[in-house]
Amino acid sequence: MLDDIIAARERLRAASTTADMIRVSWEAFELVRSASRSCAPRDGGLLAAYAMAATIAVQGRNILAGAPSLTRAAQPAACTVPPGTDVVSLAADLASLAGEVATCLTAAADHARAEGDSGACRDAAREADALVDLLGG
Repeated sequence: MLDDIIAARERLRAASTTADMIRVSWEAFELVRSASRSCAPRDGGLLAAYAMAATIAVQGRNILAGAPSLTRAAQPAACTVPPGTDVVSLAADLASLAGEVATCLTAAADHARAEGDSGACRDAAREADALVDLLGG
């Protein structure tokens, strides 16, 4: 799981166009959604947080799906968090990823040529910030 998060962060950092930033952010939201759904039923006092995180990630992903520059996002394989994973540490890792998504989307919004891209990036960045608050706090 940590390898998936690291790979997503590297893709975010490497994205250089608005279209790339939107695509990799969409994929990162999907990773957060999948990981959150996998962790939600586990014990650890984070059931509600992970359930809400999955919902917020879907909202962010769906906002980006309407961006004119999203041409094709890779449909990542369903993420399964291995048994024994420290779900508290994972929440912090996912919050960090979401923070990078917010930063990436804010930059994309500032440089987007299409109004639809700019608005989608700003709205999705707010969803990413909500994930940071939820999972990082």
